Amino acid sequence: MIRRSPACCGVASADYAVELASAAVNVAALIVVAAGEWLNGGPDPTPNAPVDLTFPTMNQLRHEARQHLPGSTIRRRPFWRHLLTQRKPLA
Repeated sequence: MIRRSPACCGVASADYAVELASAAVNVAALIVVAAGEWLNGGPDPTPNAPVDLTFPTMNQLRHEARQHLPGSTIRRRPFWRHLLTQRKPLA
């Protein structure tokens, strides 16, 4: 089995730190929502909409960004959001 360091896969260690912090904050938010529902008599009886939980990987996002926006960078942000930046060429 070959182990690769995060740097070789295009994933910065700061990305892992943001994702780890997001997971901890997300658990805290779920606890607050559950407590609010419990205090208010349970969740609202509204129907749930179908949800598609397929997300592109970070490498797929970076590949698409490089293909369509040369010179762009993409970073992870809290709560599984991403920041795509591109600088306008000087020429």
